[in-house]
Amino acid sequence: MKKKMKKINWQKYIAIILAAMMILGSIAALQSAVNAEDAVEVLTQAKAVELALANNLELKIAEQEQKETNITRSQQNKIAKEDDPTGSYDLDLLVEVAKVNKENLTKLAQATYNSSKLETELAAKNAYAQLVNAKEAYTLAEKNKAQAEEALRFAKKKQELGQASNVQVLSAEAELSSKQAALSSAEITYKQKLMDINVIMNQELNKQWTIDANVELKTVELKPLEELKQAMLTTHPAALGADLSYKIAEAKYLTAKGFYPENVWTYQLAQVDYEQAKYQYELTKRSQEKALNQAYIGVEGSINTVNALKKSVEATAEAYRIAKLRYDLGLVTAYDVNEAALQLNNMENNLLSAKLGYMLAVSQLEYISGVKQ
Repeated sequence: MKKKMKKINWQKYIAIILAAMMILGSIAALQSAVNAEDAVEVLTQAKAVELALANNLELKIAEQEQKETNITRSQQNKIAKEDDPTGSYDLDLLVEVAKVNKENLTKLAQATYNSSKLETELAAKNAYAQLVNAKEAYTLAEKNKAQAEEALRFAKKKQELGQASNVQVLSAEAELSSKQAALSSAEITYKQKLMDINVIMNQELNKQWTIDANVELKTVELKPLEELKQAMLTTHPAALGADLSYKIAEAKYLTAKGFYPENVWTYQLAQVDYEQAKYQYELTKRSQEKALNQAYIGVEGSINTVNALKKSVEATAEAYRIAKLRYDLGLVTAYDVNEAALQLNNMENNLLSAKLGYMLAVSQLEYISGVKQ
């Protein structure tokens, strides 16, 4: 009998241990899930740019293209060493073009890669700005929906007291449906913008981030426009590419001029190509100068917008403060206070968008001019 009791007690002991292990396992699993939730990385604009510059596939392609161009230049160097005329138009032309490439390809390759880096940085900042705006719009849409639900409850309560008509209730229901649709649209937009920035940073498409919407605005002192213009013409790949095409066309024309009379089609075609390249270079310069001026104006306009919205936020914040005081005195309802809070939230979102817009305008100016501000 004693042996049987001991056996039963031992079985109970094992069962208790197993139960305890299962409970501990469940707790550990729950804790792991909580930790996983907490482990969602914070994404700032600086981090988005850092990840994009390190992982962006288009930038990696640009890097390989730079290496390819440098190899081509190395080949051109060997050809360019031939100084003595060969007596052959084709061979002399090959040497003259190689001399032009020798002097310009490396600079063009480096400028193209630098421009690609600035373009990637601009794309990351733009995608981040759109993501932040989409996130804030989604949050605001949630608040608007909650406000519409409160308005509907308020309308129904007034109807029960005989203070509101059925039309007013139907109007509140329609407003709620509108806010629900806006919330669904905002959620879709947010998910799309999340995928956009993940592509630029070369991350998993559906990777989630905790968005840091705290933007510390640092205004820059713009360099003189003429200084930026001169830098652009010597560093931007569009200008350098057009300049290279012009110099190659010039080399072809001068070579053809040394071999053929004016009535030979080889000479005539070379002359036409030369004139066309000259006009193309001037057109490219004008286009770049226009883009530079527009970007410069954009920066100036963006900071003016930021300053104006700062004042609007201050005014809206004061209106919200007064609404809370009036509520404490029983002069307005909680609905009125919530409405004032939503207006303040909306204005703050507008200011955030303006700050991000200013930062994008500066990046756009840097991309076009090739000069960091």
